[in-house]
Amino acid sequence: MNLRFFFHITVLFTAICSTLSAQSSSWKNRLYVDANYHYGFLMPHRDYISFFVREHIQGFQVNAGLFTNGRKNWHKSYNYPQLGIGWHHSGLANHDVYGTMNAIYGYVDRYYLNRKRRFNFGNKLSLGGAFINKKFDLETNGTNLAIGSKLNAYVSYSFESSFRISPNIDMKLGAGITHVSNGSFRQPNKGLNFLTSFTGFSYSFNKNISVEPLELEEDSSKHQFLVVACLGYKQISRKYDNSYLVEGISGEYAHVINGNSWGGAAITIYHDPSLKKEIWMDDTIRSKFNDNIRVALNLSYELKMGHISYVFQPGVYLKNSYKKPGVISNRLSVRYQFTDRMCASFTIKAHWFAIADFFEWGIGYRWEK
Repeated sequence: MNLRFFFHITVLFTAICSTLSAQSSSWKNRLYVDANYHYGFLMPHRDYISFFVREHIQGFQVNAGLFTNGRKNWHKSYNYPQLGIGWHHSGLANHDVYGTMNAIYGYVDRYYLNRKRRFNFGNKLSLGGAFINKKFDLETNGTNLAIGSKLNAYVSYSFESSFRISPNIDMKLGAGITHVSNGSFRQPNKGLNFLTSFTGFSYSFNKNISVEPLELEEDSSKHQFLVVACLGYKQISRKYDNSYLVEGISGEYAHVINGNSWGGAAITIYHDPSLKKEIWMDDTIRSKFNDNIRVALNLSYELKMGHISYVFQPGVYLKNSYKKPGVISNRLSVRYQFTDRMCASFTIKAHWFAIADFFEWGIGYRWEK
């Protein structure tokens, strides 16, 4: 990974822009592409991870997206965000131990000022999957105690600014944090976190992007109740090949805050058979009959974007016999509303900020008043 490689990618990116500009299509008026160069550092949360850090993080992203056009009521609520897909290639601070990463993701890019302004700023959330070419292997890569699988989840959040330098081209500057892990599906799974700054360019195929607001009937609901049944799957140690099925039931209440934003709280009861094994491996804790039960209380902030919702749930444990991970229990979810009442969800459950516990797959029933 070096600047010369990024230069070649930028040349290719410019050629694609020129080719697409010569074409016409019904959606081209809302299409844009951008390319960004990233530079930063790995944020080791364990001493044995920092020991193998040899270099700074360098990477690049290529994104393709669409400007929302006002045809949905949530477009205006979030100031006409940009939606798209992207590819992120990056080194991971040590090519021999941690290898390189290639991630494919979907994203929501939201700016706070009117898109016609020359200067703007906002934030971006990206969720997807990452392929890492180096993982823990007892014989060939026993020093990689951060990642135990080649396929992992990818989560990135960034703050960014843009400055228009021509009718079609914006220059972008920003900084963000990225987390990669497999949700304890395969141990070891300490995860990798890196902080990078980035710069790049965005090219819009239409220099006069307009919105077409429609007179849509606003949802008059003020209260939301949700019950979700969830399942997870996890390992707890590379020393044992045991895997555990985690079952849970969650009840949630939320009240509309503004437009399509909802705030509330959720309580979740987990049956986690791995906890007895964790306690058994720790000689300082005495086992109890109900050690497999965990109860978490989480605040909830949901952003509804049509059928899809992004849900942020920071919280604490109300009951937790195995206390070594701490009292913090955070959840980040994506929900899909496939009927008026039913939804499916994918959730990353974590201790503190960046220690993934497991992935939750859920099915829920929702009603509103």
